Amino acid sequence: MERLTGKEGSSRLRTAGNQPDANGCMLWGMLHQSSPKARLAFRVGVVGHRPNRLQNADLDKLGELIHQVLEAVRDEVTSFAASASSKKLYSDEEPILRAVTPLAEGTDRIFADQALDLKYELCCPMPFHQEEFEEDFKAPHALEENSLDRFRGLFSTAKATRGLTVFQLDGERSNEADAYGAAGRIVLNQSDLLVVVWDGGKPAGGGGTIETLHEAIGYGVPVVWVSALKPHSWQVLRSEEEIRCPKGVRPCFPEPSTMSISDAVRPIVNKEIALPGVPEPETPSSRPDAATSAEKYFGEHRPRLHLAVLWKLFRDLVGSAKLARPNLFLKDYEAELADKWPTGTGTPTSKWVNERLLPHYAWSDKLADRYADAYRSTYIFIYLAAAFAVFLALLPMAAGWQEGKHIGQAFCVVGEFAILLSIIGLLTWEKTRCWHRRWLAYRLLAELIRQLKCLLPLGGGPPLPRIPEHLALFGDPGQTWMYWQLRAIARATGIPDASVTPAYLDDCVEYIDRLVRGSDSQIKFHIDNQERTEHLNHRLHVAALWMFGLTLACIAIHLLPHLLSRFGFAVAGHEELDRWLTLACATLPAFGAAMGGISNQGEFARIAKRSRSMANLLGRFAERIDSLHAQRATGKDVLHLKQVADLAGGVTQLMVDEVVEWRVIFIDRPATAA
Repeated sequence: MERLTGKEGSSRLRTAGNQPDANGCMLWGMLHQSSPKARLAFRVGVVGHRPNRLQNADLDKLGELIHQVLEAVRDEVTSFAASASSKKLYSDEEPILRAVTPLAEGTDRIFADQALDLKYELCCPMPFHQEEFEEDFKAPHALEENSLDRFRGLFSTAKATRGLTVFQLDGERSNEADAYGAAGRIVLNQSDLLVVVWDGGKPAGGGGTIETLHEAIGYGVPVVWVSALKPHSWQVLRSEEEIRCPKGVRPCFPEPSTMSISDAVRPIVNKEIALPGVPEPETPSSRPDAATSAEKYFGEHRPRLHLAVLWKLFRDLVGSAKLARPNLFLKDYEAELADKWPTGTGTPTSKWVNERLLPHYAWSDKLADRYADAYRSTYIFIYLAAAFAVFLALLPMAAGWQEGKHIGQAFCVVGEFAILLSIIGLLTWEKTRCWHRRWLAYRLLAELIRQLKCLLPLGGGPPLPRIPEHLALFGDPGQTWMYWQLRAIARATGIPDASVTPAYLDDCVEYIDRLVRGSDSQIKFHIDNQERTEHLNHRLHVAALWMFGLTLACIAIHLLPHLLSRFGFAVAGHEELDRWLTLACATLPAFGAAMGGISNQGEFARIAKRSRSMANLLGRFAERIDSLHAQRATGKDVLHLKQVADLAGGVTQLMVDEVVEWRVIFIDRPATAA
């Protein structure tokens, strides 16, 4: 079995049953022609007692109940895969059914037997490296007859059927409770439904069945609690209050159910794989449902031309004092990011994750850029064009063109009409094509996918977007189609076939380091963004002040001949000058207001402060990375998964919180004529 173990590890990586999408992927030498869909997948995990706490169990009955749970999941996934909804939302590949279990003695193996019988693939997060874990299945530690042979036999069966992924943790025997707890958390991270076989008694130690059960409820993972005691009643748990302990005395017993297991499990599966049925919290005038928005995303194609270049021209000229030739021809999205997300070079860790996430990230990221350009170019054009329309309206008066007798007047009238018509048409087009809403949605999706790059190699689940209660009216990002798509990608991707060694963790730290402060890092992005948006805000503010200052000067010049005439000084020929001054007095404030409107619409001052804050906060994580590097340099201490996972979790949560709050800023900022 090949393992990803770090720099010295194999460069050939795989997650069992998780090959690239059939409709095209760089791994197969092809590129997607439209937004890629994830492969339909569902994961069932298990935690439960070992044989010493199954002595009062009917093992056949217990296996039958677990079989019913897994069969209900399989039937619902299969049924959904054949539906019209699935064709719109998922790739055409065969669905993935994944059973997540460390294959410890007792419950884990009963579960694995049933899963393999139903053609599930196995994902095995082990608390220790395999060689060390196998010591549990040798005398005198083994609790089952021929325990080691059975363990290896399950491996062989899985590899010969649907596939096997093994994630070997770096647990230590000196702290077994933490090692088993870490494995349980990865089972939880990789499960959409958790089967818990519990006798209702007290925990025998840390890191076991009961601890994982409570963590699952806390994280909102649905639990099917099957009693380890005859007659093996069962109950679906979603809250702590549903655990029934008569008078607080153990053992606890599942609440008897009047429905079948299949009827109880079916809605759990459907809720996970189907789209959330809530409208998106976007502008009040446009609240599409999740299905409509997701279908539009999967229907996106890359056009040859990109004409919405006004924003970048304006940004570079005003914000960076430079003017680059706009690129009107769009490159292939995946190919454009191939250097930043290399799939053929780099560490085994980065290659594994890039191969699986690049198509999804590239399309969401580049589509977000495209719609951001369209939206921002729209409001810049509207503000500037509206001011120019004022200029055209007054130009005939200033130039002295007699009404209806000069071609210049006709030109101005036609020009003003064309500008106003184009403003209305552009606003209508923006509203119809939903540039603003698509930009926000695709940017959130891209940033969430970016965080998966850090989390999946460490056994983590998808990042959780949080929103403060006082911003609840802006909607819960966790209930959007974007988060549903993220979960679909995470389910299909799984975790790598890997051994967590110091070298492997070094690779993970190096990747996080590049993300935080590399040449194309988040710190660099926020520093550059802060500088550019500060310049935009300052220069637009100064320009607006100059416009109003010049207006005052024009007014003063305009009044001067009239004031002089009152003191007996005649100023000849000032009538023509008055007309041009009148034009300036009307046009300059219009352009000043346009500058202020662009700055306000772009929220440049606010975004600059946010980027400065983010750069500072990410700098603290850079210090933690330096500390980990220094720890390794001593040669005395080695990195541990928990240290790196905590680092990755902190970095990704910060970045997810930032993009969620950024989205709140712009939700109520669609392009308007006012």
